[in-house]
Amino acid sequence: MTSPDPDPSERTGRLRAQAAALSTAKGAAAIMVTLSLVGALLGFLVNLVQSPKWSATTSVMVKVGDQQRFALKDDWSGPSYEDQVDMASVATNQDALIAVARQLNLPDSLADLQKNTGAYPKGSSHVIVFSATQADPELAQRVADALATNFVESSQRGMEAMLQSLPPEPVEPPDPDHPVTTPAAPPGPDHEIIERAGLLTNTIKPLQVYHDDLPSRPSPARTPAALAVVGLAAGALVVLALTFLGQRVDRPRDAQRLLALPAVKYDRSGNCPEVERLVAAMIREQPAAELLVCPVDPDSELAAVRFAGWVRKQGEGKDGRVVRLVPDPTSAVVGARPVEGSVAGLLVVVPRGTPRQAVTDSVELLRTWVPASGVVVAS
Repeated sequence: MTSPDPDPSERTGRLRAQAAALSTAKGAAAIMVTLSLVGALLGFLVNLVQSPKWSATTSVMVKVGDQQRFALKDDWSGPSYEDQVDMASVATNQDALIAVARQLNLPDSLADLQKNTGAYPKGSSHVIVFSATQADPELAQRVADALATNFVESSQRGMEAMLQSLPPEPVEPPDPDHPVTTPAAPPGPDHEIIERAGLLTNTIKPLQVYHDDLPSRPSPARTPAALAVVGLAAGALVVLALTFLGQRVDRPRDAQRLLALPAVKYDRSGNCPEVERLVAAMIREQPAAELLVCPVDPDSELAAVRFAGWVRKQGEGKDGRVVRLVPDPTSAVVGARPVEGSVAGLLVVVPRGTPRQAVTDSVELLRTWVPASGVVVAS
């Protein structure tokens, strides 16, 4: 047993809704893709316009932690991670950057140096890495070297000053009644400190500077990708804005693409040959039937009244057309349904600027009463 064929008007309505949804999805996808491509293109152009940047690093091996503990107790234990963070912060403070700028005659401002230089501990090792970014690779390396060298020199000066400021241990005068007959005692603590100070300034280096990488140019591929993502996000926002604000019907073509129905333009000048041809075609098929005119919503009744009057006037003395104005769709569907064969067609009057969603809803609602035959965009 075969199922009955669906109502043709119902099938047509589904096709129209699917066409409208497909058109909207295509438009949204086009907007998002276009803005993503624009973002990627802008990122590519930014990379072409901006000057290249080179990054260089210089490392310092810090073998001692607390300088005072090292000077007094010969403590060679390395610095903690917190100590290295403090050292890196001090090594790139404002005074250190100003000294480097003067030393190298840099044109960069203090703000530029603060943005383009840095220092950080390298993992869990006793190494502090000094970094610098400049347009020239050699200059970037010189800035990183200067930061590291100034840090080492400043630390050694502080250590030497601390050693030199330590007071010598007092020595008791010899006792004449007990002359010294035993070998000289080993050097005292002050002698060890003096010896250690000499080692610090000549042989032993508690801080060592070295290089582990050549200057490198950061990859510019991130800018186009980042701006492409920004463009995609902007496209999504535009689509959402258009969805919530609602697109409007401004031309017959808008209504035709939205509803897959014939659409014509009507204006009060009366010069509307396309409207007359559409009306004549409907009446020609059913001369004795009524031509229904329906406003798309209650606010459009005045435009529908004017259009219905114009259609009647155009048919005077030509044909026996019967034009009947019906209320808005919500009011029409609760009334009696016209007898089958008594309607030549139903024209929905849509004032220019009506939201598309309102037009779609009204035409879909009328489908349960009398399917719309065409749309008149009134201006």
